[in-house]
Amino acid sequence: MKSGQFDKALERFNKVLEINPARIDMYVYIGEAYVRTGKNDKAIESFEIFKSLSNDQQMIKDVDAYITSLKESKGTSQK
Repeated sequence: MKSGQFDKALERFNKVLEINPARIDMYVYIGEAYVRTGKNDKAIESFEIFKSLSNDQQMIKDVDAYITSLKESKGTSQK
């Protein structure tokens, strides 16, 4: 991610999930990699998976706010 090689990052994050599905934080990293490549719809899907698996209410709230900002920046906010 730091070097801007988002495709490689996505491969590695998905590999971590294959090896250890309990690492649900990878869904946040995957989502961020998708955001950086302009694939906001895929990012939102990944963030939604994280939310469905997480028990961390503060993190869920933060991810929800991020999803809202992505939708608003895209002009697809549904109010």
